[in-house]
Amino acid sequence: MFVALARGHYPGRGAEWNGRQEYRDLPGYLMPLEAALRARGVEVARIGGTTLAGQQGTGIALIGRYLAMNPGAGCLFVAAHLNSGGVDYQRSVPWYDYRSARGRKLADALTSGGPVRTYSRVAEPGSRALPCIERVYATPASCCGVLIEALSLDREPYGACLLSQVAEFHAEVIAGFLGG
Repeated sequence: MFVALARGHYPGRGAEWNGRQEYRDLPGYLMPLEAALRARGVEVARIGGTTLAGQQGTGIALIGRYLAMNPGAGCLFVAAHLNSGGVDYQRSVPWYDYRSARGRKLADALTSGGPVRTYSRVAEPGSRALPCIERVYATPASCCGVLIEALSLDREPYGACLLSQVAEFHAEVIAGFLGG
């Protein structure tokens, strides 16, 4: 089982609200997610970078290497973000590529419970979400990509403890989805 975990934005980019910043706060989700995945036996590669294409290219290359050594293993590309802006969803939102049945299955599983209200959304052509995961669709069938907006910066409750709880729930779902 392998997850390529991509950080959503770099300094000066991303959501901001009332002193909260996506770039600064995102490690509060990424670090517990990575630790919880590793504790469940999932290999994780954290991906940085400043472009969506660069992150996906690195993730796809790492997935290819992992699958060469572990044919048929479950793999996942996660583009991690936080959100803000008074949008019509308030909490944790997993997005999936409109072409990916496997991505939809995972996104729906990520909405099956957890510490915050949530529902999955489809990333269609023209959406802001699709460029974050669209290149992953061409990887082997045992892999898919999702964009996870872990929490919304402009909604309450919000904080490191809640980000950690969301990460723990997501790790449990992801590991189960990948076969662990």
